[in-house]
Amino acid sequence: MDQTDISIDVDQIDTSIDLSEIQRDIFQTQIAPSYAREISDGLCGRRIWNKMSVIFTILTFVFMAGSSVTSFSSPQFPSQTYLSYLSGTLTVISMICFKFAIYFSSLSSDCTKQINLMLKSIGMSIVLPDTSMAAIDSSLIKESRSRTNRLNTKHPHGTEIKSNTSDA
Repeated sequence: MDQTDISIDVDQIDTSIDLSEIQRDIFQTQIAPSYAREISDGLCGRRIWNKMSVIFTILTFVFMAGSSVTSFSSPQFPSQTYLSYLSGTLTVISMICFKFAIYFSSLSSDCTKQINLMLKSIGMSIVLPDTSMAAIDSSLIKESRSRTNRLNTKHPHGTEIKSNTSDA
């Protein structure tokens, strides 16, 4: 066997790598599908948490109504202690349902914020409104206060007109 000497001139080898092609490949195969899945999952989670919040809010009203009925009707029956116990139990269950409703509403709001952040990061100008119960409740409170403030105005003759509503 003949051994030949191979010499390579290192200066003549092209060592440049086209990073734009690698970046494009990574974006198309990994990042874009991941964003699509996360946005889809976020929209699904947002819808689920919002529905759960509405369901637990309705349960709160149902249990509170049951508690009120048993509380007011307990003196009319000989088993007053059992009805009082039932009334207290229904009140506690109602408060627990209300706390769950608030928790699920905040999860829905968090999903909306995360989706909006992801949409903004990929250059989309769409902003999803926060439709959670907490956001709706706070906007209704602000609207009510603004109406009350508009009603508390000065009369043209200099006397102050105050509304009967309070800011509490």
